Amino acid sequence: MTYGKGTSKIIKKDGSNLWVSATITPIKDTDGKTINYLAMEEDISDKMDMAKSLDDRNRELNELIEELGEAQNQLIQKEKISWHW
Repeated sequence: MTYGKGTSKIIKKDGSNLWVSATITPIKDTDGKTINYLAMEEDISDKMDMAKSLDDRNRELNELIEELGEAQNQLIQKEKISWHW
């Protein structure tokens, strides 16, 4: 049974970020009484950096798609106007 799980951003002394995923699990004796806790931490900085890069790239691509749609609409409007002459 997991007691707690979470993700934290730690700012190191040099100013860089360290992302950590932590899980805390109680350790129980034979009577079921919690006698200690086991904490497991994993450095997930690379995963968080990749996720941010993907989010940034998706945002850029969505902006390009929007611009292309606007350009397409402008071309369609120009084509409609030229057909009326």
